[in-house]
Amino acid sequence: MGQGPLMRKVTEVHEDLHIWDREVLKKPVERMKKLKRDLERLRRGLMTEELAASQKEILLRIELLLEQEELKWVQRARAKWLKHGDHNTNFFHQFASACRRKNMIKGLVDDQGVKHEDLGKMKEMVREFYTNMFTSEVQEVDQGMIKALMPDVGLGS
Repeated sequence: MGQGPLMRKVTEVHEDLHIWDREVLKKPVERMKKLKRDLERLRRGLMTEELAASQKEILLRIELLLEQEELKWVQRARAKWLKHGDHNTNFFHQFASACRRKNMIKGLVDDQGVKHEDLGKMKEMVREFYTNMFTSEVQEVDQGMIKALMPDVGLGS
């Protein structure tokens, strides 16, 4: 009994992924180990200009491999975050919701001491308060207040 076309394709992809894993993902690790061994071997010998140049070249290759490795991990972390999200999101959402509930005005007390919780009535009370605040006129100047603020200024009567 032969494999169907789908199973053959799945098997081919599976094999290709194993080759890719060995050649792409694990290859830099093997190269890094080899470069470190070569560097250690060069450091044990007598230092000549040629050996110093070889060491410098190996160090540059190691640095490049480390940068590639770092980039791989950044990309992997980003992919994981995009797939699974931020685990702190729920905590911060609850915190923000609690703050919003805490800061919500649930009622206002009018001039007679009566508490109103109806949204329409509260809007009307706020509108009246600010209308009165910004449209009221000063009826009479309080001389005592002026003397308290500016004792040296003499006001003529």
